[in-house]
Amino acid sequence: MGDRSPSWMILLNNLKKIQLLGCDKCEGVPPLGHLPKLMELEIRGMDNLKCVGAEFYGYDLVHNVAMTSKEKITLFPALKVLRIVKCNNLIEWMEAPMMSTQKVVVFPCLEELDIKDCSKLRNVPSHFPSLQKLVIISCDSGTPIEEISSGLTTLTSLKIGGIKELTCFPKGILKNNNNLSSLVISSCDDLTCIASDVFSSCVSLAKLEISNCKTLRHLANGLDIPPLLENLSIRWCPSLELIPITHGMASLRELVIEYCGRLSSIPSGLEYCTSLQKLDVQGCDGVTSFPFYTLACLRQLSILFCDGLSGPLSVWASLMDLNIESCRNLTSIEIKGGVSSLQKLIIRHCEELSSLPALPPSLKELWISECPKVAWFGVQSNNISLQSFSDLRIFTSLRELTIRKCEGLESWVSGLQFPLSLERLAIEGFPNLEILPSLDNLTSLRYLSIGWFWEELDSFPDFQVGSLMHLTSLSLYGWPKLKSLPQQIQHLTSLTYLGIDSFDGVETLPEWLGSLTSLTVLGIWYCKNLTNLPSVQAMQRLTKLHTLAIYGCHPLLKQRCSRDNGTDWPKISHIPQIT
Repeated sequence: MGDRSPSWMILLNNLKKIQLLGCDKCEGVPPLGHLPKLMELEIRGMDNLKCVGAEFYGYDLVHNVAMTSKEKITLFPALKVLRIVKCNNLIEWMEAPMMSTQKVVVFPCLEELDIKDCSKLRNVPSHFPSLQKLVIISCDSGTPIEEISSGLTTLTSLKIGGIKELTCFPKGILKNNNNLSSLVISSCDDLTCIASDVFSSCVSLAKLEISNCKTLRHLANGLDIPPLLENLSIRWCPSLELIPITHGMASLRELVIEYCGRLSSIPSGLEYCTSLQKLDVQGCDGVTSFPFYTLACLRQLSILFCDGLSGPLSVWASLMDLNIESCRNLTSIEIKGGVSSLQKLIIRHCEELSSLPALPPSLKELWISECPKVAWFGVQSNNISLQSFSDLRIFTSLRELTIRKCEGLESWVSGLQFPLSLERLAIEGFPNLEILPSLDNLTSLRYLSIGWFWEELDSFPDFQVGSLMHLTSLSLYGWPKLKSLPQQIQHLTSLTYLGIDSFDGVETLPEWLGSLTSLTVLGIWYCKNLTNLPSVQAMQRLTKLHTLAIYGCHPLLKQRCSRDNGTDWPKISHIPQIT
């Protein structure tokens, strides 16, 4: 397309969708407002477009149908979706002609308007009588959002982002949009505040997200006014000091607060959020305590990267899912309010944590990783905590168990007795462990990950595989002195995934690897002295193998596996993906 659009386009009255893409030589858009069936229009990548003028509306093509002064002209009569994207030099989008005479109706059916990456845009129309969804992203000026929203009454969803000149979310911008249910504000670097009356008329607001507003210091005191607010998310607002929550947020079900470094406390009004079920707090180092024990309705709690949190953490017994990661000064966790409902517990990278709460038999998933001071955890049975209790068979619903790099639990791990319900098991990173706990009767186990044990051992600790015949995924982690893989692996013929990591003493993979005919993925990592794969015959038996990954092994192995000319290439040439 040249610097003008083709004349025949305006004659196609049956067009329902038009995309003007990459017309970077065009200085204007064609008249399209007269097309009676046009429902979707996208204007994208028109770098020479500086003005969407009056001709865009096609008024001159239809004005002669107004035979009397009482008749009105409708422009874009069927258009529902309009997108203007990456028009980097667009400055003005003009109103339709004759709007002031009330003889012209424009965009009567337009429901969705997207304006993205039009950084120079300053002036836009203000007449969108049916608009429901508005998106304005990466426009430097705050004028377009103010002009468009000034006359809106039907908006249900508003998303704005990357508006550089927006310093304060304007007063009254949403005052007539009682049906607004979703508001998303992101990447407005100059935004410092939100006016106090912004939310006063948002009686239907159910979702509010604010993210990446680097200078935002405080939210409106009226934040508690939206009575139907269910989801509140505030992320990456490092200057934010206060989140005002009071009794007006009884419908709030999910609250996310992430990487707000200057926030000194979790909102004190959380006790009024009687419907709150999910709370996620992440990267808030200034927060030193949490009033979670007051949240009797809370079901899901995540606390990540909050180094300011110290001492014991108390949570309510109604909690079902607890995830705590990288809270370096946390010392203990306790459950209050009777018998715990906990089903999922994940604790990672908590260096000062020494004890966990007594766990209920209903637990389904337990993950304890890199907590060196944890010395015990117990079982909650008739409100009695049984310290150092190694018989886990009482957890009849336990499906997943991961214990990794917790030196204080080393002796406890070696004597564990597992429940028959286990489907996933990982025991890793115990440098003094010489004996593996029994894996007998784990007929439901599908995923097993073990290794990184006592480095003085020259062979992998023995483990029985008789009940593991349905195992589909096995990850093995070795150490420098190991010179061979565990022999019993060759009997696990249901394996579809095998990962071998850090077996530094292994130079050649065994021939029996070819008996694992169900393998689809084989990963070999950091086996520094590994130079040889099994024979061609063994490798060619792995007909289902579609992915082979080799990394950090002896350079000679990489050379031998070179495509086409490597000496071991015939062994692996049948494998579709090799990395």
